[in-house]
Amino acid sequence: MKRPVALLAVVAAVLGWSLSAFPVASAEDLAAHAVSRPVADGPVLVPPGTGSPELERLRETLSSNYADPMTAAAGISCWDYVKIRSHGNNLYVAVEQDEFFPDRGVLRARTPGDALGSWERFPVCRNPADWRTVIGSYWRPKEQPDLVCAVFVDTSVWDTGRGLLRTQPCSDVAYSVFTTINPPGSGYSTWFYSVDVGLYVSAQLDYSGTYHASLRSRLGEVGPWEWFTW
Repeated sequence: MKRPVALLAVVAAVLGWSLSAFPVASAEDLAAHAVSRPVADGPVLVPPGTGSPELERLRETLSSNYADPMTAAAGISCWDYVKIRSHGNNLYVAVEQDEFFPDRGVLRARTPGDALGSWERFPVCRNPADWRTVIGSYWRPKEQPDLVCAVFVDTSVWDTGRGLLRTQPCSDVAYSVFTTINPPGSGYSTWFYSVDVGLYVSAQLDYSGTYHASLRSRLGEVGPWEWFTW
């Protein structure tokens, strides 16, 4: 489901564009963005203080939403290598890293179960007391190696793109808190409710092209496109 560069070249030629204007990522560039390339099957529950820097940073991010962050952090559960499958099309969610701006970093349910890689695995932290959840990414900008990218709801655009779940642009404050009815685990199903936006996340199966099956916080009730297994 990657964007075919040859097709892009044809479109650019017809419209008189230069491909140099589009930052299409090379294999070397993509590798330079990788924090790690997890190969373990998950989810793997990670006790506090024992996870990777990325996971512990995510735990810290969620705990900062409480009046007593240190106490909150002790009660937060975190997992590595979480896979998220859409009930709507039975495909796994990936972070699109080879799409040119503004599509890069969008979450899409587009990968079959026999083709999973690092783009389809996520670090996740959740507070079982109130179901608050943050989702991370194993990717970060190569020019900012200390950042930990997290999934956030993009409210900066309008129309059909408003509410898309993204990991780019990455910053210390670019994250969203969701509530999830169940924690990651074998066969657990859940929905994702955006606390900031006040809407449930859907896999947009009615979209075409780049945004087909993209994840978007856009509905006030739960239907078949709002259920996921992780």
